[in-house]
Amino acid sequence: MEIIIFCDNRSRFQVKEVIGEKTEFIKVLLFIVSVCCAGQCPILLRIYMSTNRMQKVNEELKREIGNIISFKMNNSALQKGLISVTAVETTPDFKYARVFVSMINVGNKKEVLKALKKSSGFVRTEIAKKVNLKYTPEIIFEFDESIEYGDRIDNILKEITKDFKKNE
Repeated sequence: MEIIIFCDNRSRFQVKEVIGEKTEFIKVLLFIVSVCCAGQCPILLRIYMSTNRMQKVNEELKREIGNIISFKMNNSALQKGLISVTAVETTPDFKYARVFVSMINVGNKKEVLKALKKSSGFVRTEIAKKVNLKYTPEIIFEFDESIEYGDRIDNILKEITKDFKKNE
């Protein structure tokens, strides 16, 4: 079970493991929110319990949206490079889905993200045809910077090892 905490400043915190005792668990949640938000938002605005069904729907949406972007979209801005869906997060009522995308060898990332946001209606209708849900979620595309962040850390570590080898 995964718990996602949303705060006023649009921060997102995830607690992967649930602690056995409720009091201990609540203390951990309050500590995470107080440290990360620095007191700038209400303590707990919403807590979403990510169930197995939500995880299955998220994975299905991730797979289908990736196929739609790769094979069905004819926008010229989306044909320049590799665009992959890294994660999908739906709200518990399945009305909204935040889709995180990463881009490799793409010229202007803002232009590509703008084209994706513009075509979110098309993606939604294609999802409605393929995935059997009571409500087809509204798609919200966001850029996932985790791959670039990891690449930056990798480059820094390579530079450090080069300097270390020179000093020996």
